[in-house]
Amino acid sequence: MAGLISVLDALEDVFPRFYARMTTRTVAPELPVTVSAVAIIGCLRWLTPLNEIDTWIGDAALFGTLLYNSTRLQSRQMYAVILVVTGALNWTLWGTSLLTLIPLVVLLVVNYFNGWFNERAWRFVLMTVVVGGVTWTTATLVNQWDTQDAAIVGAIVVFTMLVAHWYGHVVVDRQEQGRQLRYSSNHDELTGIRSLHLFRKDYQTYQGMMRNDPTARLTLVMIDIDHFKQINDTYGHLTGNEVLISFARDIEAYLAAMPYFCGVYRTGGEEFSVFLYELTDEEAKVAVEAYVRRLRDLVVMRSHPERRITLSVGMARVPGMDEPLRQAIARTDAKLYEAKQGGRDRIVQ
Repeated sequence: MAGLISVLDALEDVFPRFYARMTTRTVAPELPVTVSAVAIIGCLRWLTPLNEIDTWIGDAALFGTLLYNSTRLQSRQMYAVILVVTGALNWTLWGTSLLTLIPLVVLLVVNYFNGWFNERAWRFVLMTVVVGGVTWTTATLVNQWDTQDAAIVGAIVVFTMLVAHWYGHVVVDRQEQGRQLRYSSNHDELTGIRSLHLFRKDYQTYQGMMRNDPTARLTLVMIDIDHFKQINDTYGHLTGNEVLISFARDIEAYLAAMPYFCGVYRTGGEEFSVFLYELTDEEAKVAVEAYVRRLRDLVVMRSHPERRITLSVGMARVPGMDEPLRQAIARTDAKLYEAKQGGRDRIVQ
């Protein structure tokens, strides 16, 4: 059961990210878990009549798969699919007895209230004992097993499920810690947008895309909020942080609506960088100019809604897929410096 839980949790965590990377689309994490559970149930149904596995073991694995998913699968529709497939595949094996459907109905109820059962450990333990008792009592009546043997095996299975549930929590906690570490390394703590670390990684990704399409274009944009030190000195650092957060979230929302590949990163205190992919020099400048116009209406300080910010912007085309990032930054930073020296509140390309 521990191995089964590891497989299901790994699929729930890894497959959606793998699918998104391969197709640039998203998939519900419940889908691979549902497909895997159906596959496991199908294998158990196929092996049991061949005497490849003992009936006890087969029923224990089936019960464990269903019970584990009942408390973890949030999509009731997906879980209902698993129960329907289970009943359909095992109907003849179970002797076409309506009694065999009782555990499936009980598990459907458990899934409906899974949040309640997962809130307290004692609730989960009680639920596992009750569901285990119903399941093995039903199996004993249908298969005419020896009551004492069935009780012993049922108790072992319930105990194994409780241990597996604890192990599942450990796995989930570790996965959550891993997700938090990945997020914190890839996102700026203050603003929540992409970090300098991800800026470097994404540049390598864009280089790979340019290798596959030598005609593709990549523009690096470096942005500096004008007179930000003055904002900090006048209104305080908390207000300065508010300005950074308001600006970062606004430009991120603006770029998220664009029909081309792009991304914004916080690469310094009040410095931000943007990648624009597949745009000509003119199109890239038009896109930045459109945002600068939009910025004139953005309220960045709730305590001083009349105060606006301006930007100094440097832009440069990345000439090829082999240019080191430091060279691209140096060329773009020179344009940014030119914008500052020219009076700020301007774009230099």
